[in-house]
Amino acid sequence: MRLADHRRKIRLAVFVLGVVGVVIAFRRAVDESRGEVLPDIPALVVAGALLLASIVLAARAWTELFDRRHDRRALAGSLYASQLTKYLPAGGFVQAAGQVSMSVTAGAPVGQAATAAAVWAFTTVVAGCTLASGLVFAGSLPAWVRAISLCGLLAPALLHRRALTAALHAAHRLIRRVPDPDILPPQRRVLTSFGWSLGNAVTGSAAYAVLLGALDTGANPVTVVSAFALSWVVGFLVFPLPSGIGVREAVLVAVVPSASSAALLGASLALRGLVLACEVVATIGNQALARRERRARAASGAPREVIAEGERTDHPAAPADRGESHVPHH
Repeated sequence: MRLADHRRKIRLAVFVLGVVGVVIAFRRAVDESRGEVLPDIPALVVAGALLLASIVLAARAWTELFDRRHDRRALAGSLYASQLTKYLPAGGFVQAAGQVSMSVTAGAPVGQAATAAAVWAFTTVVAGCTLASGLVFAGSLPAWVRAISLCGLLAPALLHRRALTAALHAAHRLIRRVPDPDILPPQRRVLTSFGWSLGNAVTGSAAYAVLLGALDTGANPVTVVSAFALSWVVGFLVFPLPSGIGVREAVLVAVVPSASSAALLGASLALRGLVLACEVVATIGNQALARRERRARAASGAPREVIAEGERTDHPAAPADRGESHVPHH
């Protein structure tokens, strides 16, 4: 039985898990913020706008990995809704499963959605490593740490098709749930996705820098942006922990010694609450836009030019894409 045949059940399951994740994250944020000094309202507003832009850019990076036959709005919705489940225990696995499952209900073949999810995660990590190279300017860090951080500029080379295929093959051997990359998106789409992911990393890290700057003006903003990018990558890679909680804060304390621990923690707590709020707003906003578009099409009688929700093709790619997308095993 195809996943697309259970579209409503899958979406309901992801929605319920997302609500549970939001409740857990909200209660945790409230409990941890008691007694902590948080940024002022102007900083929260600016950071919130940056975070909302960051979430939208992450969705663009995700949808870019699919061809134009698929409903971009529905694919973006699969990312927005699944993000809310990352606050559950083992949230990384739950979020990835929800993202793939909902993308399948939006019309993407299972193999294509699973491979795209792995590529999207990889481009996101590469973008974070690239931005973390700015730590080379952090004079408070040891020289060897700064030298290693500079290697982040080489990370985009891993997005070459051969390197990407080898990396996904290796990940498949270690974690069987990672799809073996039989079919990869075309190189152009991978690079475009990386560009959107880099924008996601910059805006998200800048939001943290704004929040920290409101609590501690002694930290260098460039160092903070790069440090947060590094902490985000580390937290992203620690799948079992909900949204990398605790790990990212530890990395920030180690990499930004010029800022007080209280300021770093206060900024992290504020960021966590803002991310949660922005993800809810993005999910609801995307659903509202999708409904408005469906009503507009129904009123005009215009045919859909993309694969409708609940439908899918049995072939992995259109004839024009097969020669470009197929990657043989090595």
